[in-house]
Amino acid sequence: AYSGYTEGEFNFYLNDPGKWDAWIAGTGLDTGPLTDVIVPENFKMDGLATVKIVSEGRGKVPGETTGEITLETPGWFNITKLDEILEGLPPEWNQLQRSLTTLGLTALKRFDYEQGAGSLSLHEQEGGLELRFAGPYGTRELNLHLHDERNITLETNGGTEDQPRASARAVE
Repeated sequence: AYSGYTEGEFNFYLNDPGKWDAWIAGTGLDTGPLTDVIVPENFKMDGLATVKIVSEGRGKVPGETTGEITLETPGWFNITKLDEILEGLPPEWNQLQRSLTTLGLTALKRFDYEQGAGSLSLHEQEGGLELRFAGPYGTRELNLHLHDERNITLETNGGTEDQPRASARAVE
């Protein structure tokens, strides 16, 4: 899969209906096409990775999910979602505000790395993904948090369901 090797296992239990667990592991995975599938139009990577994910749950609801990623080769990442923010800077900002914001977001947006690693932790509909990169121009740490803020009242009363929201924080 994705130019590498992937294997996994899925178990469901006859003596405990609805319960399941699974794992997947991959080596030499090309992160470019993988990020196109997982986060299209938001984040792009280049490089090879080793990934391990273990999950358990009941029915359609994942319980505890953990994972690790190790970047095997040098590469780069580009937070393409920041292009929208750069294009939408308020027109009333003065040149200094626009320039400093553009400079800061551009430095965060694209980064060439020599090595990297990360971890994934989810419990039901909330969790996080932490990625750490080191390269010739310093380090980057991306912490992505998923929060389920759907309105349960609307869901149970047949209203429109809100979508889970993701937030991100980057440390340079």
